[in-house]
Amino acid sequence: MNKIRKEIIEQFPDDKSLKKKLLPGKDKQLVGYAEMFGDDCIPLYKGINYITCNSAEEAISKINFVNPKARTADGFDKCLLGHIKLDDGQIILLYDKDAMITQLTKEFSEDTTGLFDGEDDCYTSAIEHYEYNIIGSYMDGIPAFAILYSR
Repeated sequence: MNKIRKEIIEQFPDDKSLKKKLLPGKDKQLVGYAEMFGDDCIPLYKGINYITCNSAEEAISKINFVNPKARTADGFDKCLLGHIKLDDGQIILLYDKDAMITQLTKEFSEDTTGLFDGEDDCYTSAIEHYEYNIIGSYMDGIPAFAILYSR
């Protein structure tokens, strides 16, 4: 079993639909998984459902052409990886979750007024902000957020 496949299965032991999501014979392209509102684990296969871009401008330009309803995560252009094609055929933007958490942690350390009540740890507040305000919100065309084991 591929190391990344094993990591994903261990991360989501209760996900009954995971075996259907993991493509047989495509482990060499498996680089991680994505999460978005309503779906905790979307396996990412480079060149199959995950397409990288060279810059945020390229990713946004291309998404505007293929899916004008796609939304961006404002202020996180440096975290933009590319696109993901969902099972329903919709193409949306894909961001690097770890890079977003790092950026949020830095922002909270520079301006502590945004820390959650009772919190003094910038990293914990960054995680809470991500989970509540980013992954926890839904609108048509919302992006997905990648957890990559390999690029």
